[in-house]
Amino acid sequence: MMNRAARLERYRAIGAFLVGLTIPISVSISEIVTGLAFLILLFEWQPREAWQRLRGNPVAWASLALFLLLGLGTLYSVAPLGEATRIWIKYRELLYLPLFMLLCRDSRAARAGLLGFLSAMVLLLVLGFYQRFTGASFSHLRNFNGSIFGSYITEGVMVALGAYYFAVEAIDNRRWRVYAAMASALALAFVLFVSPGRTGYVVIVALALLFLFQTAPRKFWLPGCLVVILAIGTLYFVSPELHARMAGIGASLR
Repeated sequence: MMNRAARLERYRAIGAFLVGLTIPISVSISEIVTGLAFLILLFEWQPREAWQRLRGNPVAWASLALFLLLGLGTLYSVAPLGEATRIWIKYRELLYLPLFMLLCRDSRAARAGLLGFLSAMVLLLVLGFYQRFTGASFSHLRNFNGSIFGSYITEGVMVALGAYYFAVEAIDNRRWRVYAAMASALALAFVLFVSPGRTGYVVIVALALLFLFQTAPRKFWLPGCLVVILAIGTLYFVSPELHARMAGIGASLR
């Protein structure tokens, strides 16, 4: 029979999985799940241990500093203070980030959170390709403008991130290597040819370079960068749809 600490550790891993699963799917549901997951943190709260984990983490401090900086920005906003404050509170995820770090502070919970996120990506890929090839639309549920769950920009960024993590899984997990590699390729195709957004293109390039620097010896970094550039150029000229979207990026920058 598990003791209290072991039970809370299991519940925390379940909470991490559900947070990873629901964040890409529904903001309202993820808020509820996140609140319940943070409640588990409260039950096992150890202030000294939490401080030890966060005090030397630059990401935690950067997220808090950015939230405070945005708050200071509301003092100079031309909008009424109440409206500016409501906009500021929308960035509360910056406050959540240190708590997410505590939620996923061990390998079990971190792995559970990643698996939840990748499960959501699989669902998004299935529905996205179904919509693409059957002509079906989910817009009758809400005005999704080509997205699956609400924001095609967010979905493009998250699927790009999913492509990266699937590729990492293909390297680290020999048992699921083929399936992870296929999922990574499908996620890449989704960002390039299915998602109507263009932000995912920038994220894909950045993550491709990060993946190269993390996995390849230094002698292959320059050739690898050239391959990434060549792949982008090839897709730009081969795909009329991609060509039009990239031209749109250039037009928006001018």
